[in-house]
Amino acid sequence: MSATIGVMNGQDFGPGDTCNGQPPLHAIIGESESSATVILSRTTGPFKIPVISPSATCECLSNRKDYSSFFRTIASDYHQSRALAYIVKHFGWSWVGAVNSDNDYGNNGMSVFLKIAQDEGICIEYSVKFYRTEPEKLKKVVDTIKKGTAKVIVAFVSFVEMGLLIDQLSIQNIAGFQIIGVESWITTKNYITPNSFHSLGGSLGFAVRKNNIKGFTDYVIKEFWDTTFPCSQSEGNSSQYASNCSRYEDLLALKNYNEDVPEQRYASNVYKAVYAVAHSLHSLLKCKEQEGCEKSLTIQPQEVVEALKNVNFTIKMGDHVWFDSTGGAVAQYEVVNWQQDSDGSFQFKSVGYYDASLPPFQRLVLNQKNIIWTGGQLKKPSSVCSESCPPGTRKAAQKGRPVCCYDCIACAEGEISNETGQRQKRLPLVMQIAYSGEGTELRSSSRQCADLEDAELLLCQGGPQSIDQAAGSDGSPQGPLQLGCVIKEPCNSGSVCQCRGPLQTGLCCFQSGKGQTGSVTAGSFASEGQPDAIKKVYSRPELNLSCLKVSLFTTQARDPEHSDMN
Repeated sequence: MSATIGVMNGQDFGPGDTCNGQPPLHAIIGESESSATVILSRTTGPFKIPVISPSATCECLSNRKDYSSFFRTIASDYHQSRALAYIVKHFGWSWVGAVNSDNDYGNNGMSVFLKIAQDEGICIEYSVKFYRTEPEKLKKVVDTIKKGTAKVIVAFVSFVEMGLLIDQLSIQNIAGFQIIGVESWITTKNYITPNSFHSLGGSLGFAVRKNNIKGFTDYVIKEFWDTTFPCSQSEGNSSQYASNCSRYEDLLALKNYNEDVPEQRYASNVYKAVYAVAHSLHSLLKCKEQEGCEKSLTIQPQEVVEALKNVNFTIKMGDHVWFDSTGGAVAQYEVVNWQQDSDGSFQFKSVGYYDASLPPFQRLVLNQKNIIWTGGQLKKPSSVCSESCPPGTRKAAQKGRPVCCYDCIACAEGEISNETGQRQKRLPLVMQIAYSGEGTELRSSSRQCADLEDAELLLCQGGPQSIDQAAGSDGSPQGPLQLGCVIKEPCNSGSVCQCRGPLQTGLCCFQSGKGQTGSVTAGSFASEGQPDAIKKVYSRPELNLSCLKVSLFTTQARDPEHSDMN
């Protein structure tokens, strides 16, 4: 907070100094973490000073009412949270644990994930959280993980908290869990070590898309150090070097360390943020390529905010830069997998991507054959509360537990489940009608359809066409008629058989007037009858209608005399 106020105030004025009318600050690029960015944006917001963050992803910052001057060159976690739910669903994991850091980043991200997971039919065994200064809560989180039965854990955890969690998992030798991670930690080079790999090897997660900036590596290795720490060149007398550089001794020890440079994924976001501000100022100062800029113009921070809303340019690497209505960028993630090479080195292997700008069914693309799962396994792990019920049994919910937890019990008489993991279904029957005047009888055929969806399709195919084909020269139905299409409409003369809704029992009529082909409809529905039961025909000669009571399912028998047919 004090640093923010200090930057906003600008340089101190001495005696005789005058104000030139220019605000001391036109834009701030930062912060890195979401919670710090929330504080920064709330402080600068009343002064309309734009804040452009390259890495703060909390969905809370998308609220333009509270953060009207905030922008970011990274996507909101709204998209990452959805992507987490979709990847869990893609792999068929219906029973997962959830861990998040107790801060703006973790709480908001996990909240969105839990909602989408519920919508997608994913059950959460536990959802626990901790903050970096709460070792007791961290211990409870680790204990919950050990006691849980879920083999997949979604870790929406900030960078610092994840380091603490990894330490505890390694110390307690906890392994065998498939971890699904987020961009804050999934590509952190110093987190992937022999000890941590035992617990987290095979982790999958969403990372900021890698975008190499030409010349950046050379800059980081040499020019940055020479510019920021001039004494690092060690030229001149040794006593001067010692006095100037002693305070940087610990930092200078890292000068030649460059192993993490290839994983500097946020560098391109900083690059975009700087250029976004530059494009905005060029626009406000009316800069022209040959003529330069009108430097005498006074620019207010609010004008920069409005200019940022309209930036639209392409950087050298080919990325298109613009801000959506929430001030965010398009969500594009790389899916990475923690793997170990044959030489023992560790790497973040790219195994897919998620692009929120594409149509829904094209957003998540995975190369599953390249994934190495937890424990170095090539076979995808399973994470379910209850195993699929075998044929001949059905799912029975366990009281007080999520819907993913159930017992398998034998199907009731007259019901079937002939596929593993399927719910119990009533048996639809293919019905046949035999016409013989007022003595028309209805018999159920011996053919049965085990799958309701298949039965609907099969029966509808045998609808009015079959009736037309079976009509005699006088228009009366001749021979057996296959009846399967059911519509919920009053029983009227001339209605055409259509396929609508689930197959039920119902009042079905066909017209038998001279010169008319048969047509079928259905009215109110009521279950009754055994598969082999014979039902009488109720005839309405004055309307040339013969009405049948039809049962399309095997159900409990009911006295036909108590039917509601008129």
